[in-house]
Amino acid sequence: WGQCWDDVTQGGILLYAINTNDDYYISRAERHVQYWVNGEGVIKIMEGGLRWLTDWGCLRHATAAAFTAQVACDTILKSSPKLATYEDFAKTQVDYSLGVNPENFSYVVGYGEDYPKNPHSRTAHATWMGALQREPANNRHTIYGALVGGPGANGDYVDDRNDYMYTEITTDYNAGYTAMLCALIQKYGGKTDPNFPPQEVYNDPSKPDSLELFVKTQMSEDSANGTTIIFNLNNHTAWPARVVDNLSFRYYMDLSELVTAGLNPEDMVIRCDRDESKMHSFVTQNATWTKPIKYGTTGNIYYVEVSLPDGRACLPIADDFFDCEVILAFVMPNYASGWDSSNDYSRKGLVKGVDVINQNVPVYVNNQLVFGIEPDGTTVTPSETTTTKPPVITTPAPTTTTSNTTTTTTVSNSSSTASNTSSSQNPNSKIGDVDVDGQVGKIADVVLLGKHVASKITLTGQGLVNANCDTRDLAVNVADLQALIKYMLKQID
Repeated sequence: WGQCWDDVTQGGILLYAINTNDDYYISRAERHVQYWVNGEGVIKIMEGGLRWLTDWGCLRHATAAAFTAQVACDTILKSSPKLATYEDFAKTQVDYSLGVNPENFSYVVGYGEDYPKNPHSRTAHATWMGALQREPANNRHTIYGALVGGPGANGDYVDDRNDYMYTEITTDYNAGYTAMLCALIQKYGGKTDPNFPPQEVYNDPSKPDSLELFVKTQMSEDSANGTTIIFNLNNHTAWPARVVDNLSFRYYMDLSELVTAGLNPEDMVIRCDRDESKMHSFVTQNATWTKPIKYGTTGNIYYVEVSLPDGRACLPIADDFFDCEVILAFVMPNYASGWDSSNDYSRKGLVKGVDVINQNVPVYVNNQLVFGIEPDGTTVTPSETTTTKPPVITTPAPTTTTSNTTTTTTVSNSSSTASNTSSSQNPNSKIGDVDVDGQVGKIADVVLLGKHVASKITLTGQGLVNANCDTRDLAVNVADLQALIKYMLKQID
């Protein structure tokens, strides 16, 4: 075998050889490199030069062995007469992975003209159906730089996420490969791509798989007294996935029959038969809805707006959370007859018992249209929902100090040391502002506090004072971390 997740023998022997310069261990390390170079009846040498060891992650093993060989070449084997042969072996494994092979196929996702489109990855697939084999047929996202398992013994490759012998991607698959890339860049140089990553388009009505916020609707009941509609507000945000507060959607109706009958549209009865937001204890504000509101200055078009101020009512995480069902019945005043839903704008295309993505039920965030088409044709253009690059989240880097005897990381935002001083005595103090940037409860604050609690770093000064989130005592411990996380999740104020 070679260096891999469950057998680090070869890496250990190589490090021992480097640090001791012991001839015996140098010979053992070189023997391992020779074994991979020659194959020796165990490792198959494929056309194109790939050393193929096993069906499962053949490229993972080849590139990890290449990295081990390259480290040996840069250290204990620098004077070996076979140095060029060893280095050529190491480089060939990466070249093969990047497309220098009989198929001209890159096994690195997103690299080259022809590469795996459906690696075995829930992150890349981004299905909302809870299973890799289901929709969408193709992965929604490109997981750039991921090395797949690689070809079979005959050089075949199947780009099917369910055939994970070929398409699996893991951190250990990328470990040796990425390290080997670093070695090659050090040797040959390289440059960054100013156009990376390519833009992703989302919320494009012409691409249903890319919609982030939308409503599915179906007809429940329709009679001479009124209509009952099932609404499912969906949060499929993925650029990035996020909680979206102040969501709302509108159902448009032509209420001419009420006006003709001498009835006031605002007296229409609206009955809520189901509000799924009430099923989640963490949702603090449930669905609300308006009386019929006049739309435009002419005609008898009205709409009812349903609002979900707490975005946690539909979280983009799993089958039972990403949508929130609200069932509303629209009924004639005093339950009179004469209701006619056939002319209602938002009623078009609805079928009893069938969910449909309904463009005629527009969705809004903070009263701004983000999905759908209003009766006058107002809509969202794809250009308004296009991002060229995903948001960047930065975490302040801690200050690191080292000595010859131990390694200690100290994070200090003040020259002062921690004391029992009350936070109210310091104008820079904000409970929860661990990185002391003036903002409370960000990811950076949680990361720093978590590292302190785990003894990975030592907070001092104002950062330590601000870390005392659970103020029942002066100690900074896991209770403070729990309090800060609850604050971020809006479970406490």
